[in-house]
Amino acid sequence: MAHTFTTTALSRLGREARRRNDPAYFLDRFGPMHRRWHSLSPNARPLGFLLYHWHVIRAFETAGGPRFVGGGSIAPYTPANFAAFGWPYNVTAETSAGDVDSLADFSFEIEMWHNDAHMAIGMATETPMMDPEENIWYLPFWRLHYFIDARFIQQLRRFDTRGTVRRKIRRLVARQHSDVARI
Repeated sequence: MAHTFTTTALSRLGREARRRNDPAYFLDRFGPMHRRWHSLSPNARPLGFLLYHWHVIRAFETAGGPRFVGGGSIAPYTPANFAAFGWPYNVTAETSAGDVDSLADFSFEIEMWHNDAHMAIGMATETPMMDPEENIWYLPFWRLHYFIDARFIQQLRRFDTRGTVRRKIRRLVARQHSDVARI
């Protein structure tokens, strides 16, 4: 249940930063966690790309990160932004209702696209986007990941049509426990 440890650690970190009214506290401590997650091979990760970053965004929001990094809110990049960066959004995988393999395929494809999106955004914005411990301090990182999170939520709604996103995540983890590292 390593994914439980990861999600609990992120949640606690977000709550502690909120208690301290210090979003930088979150970013300081999240940086090494983020570096470590990215250093693991996909087979060794406790959570897959989409689930991990979904939990990261929730903890970041709890910590007050959007106020600190984005002045109050984070506007996700758009497909037009990515085209202007020279790296258009071209993920074609789609999720089918109840088909965990299709959700895992989407996660894999968007992660691969995202890796080069980091480079394209960094070059276009002159932001250090390639270091997972440093890039979290910059708005372009969050705009990219809010875009990805929105795509994940779209696909999650195709996968499971009932309830809130949080409930969909809980059901996914409970029912597809052995697959959380692929999503």
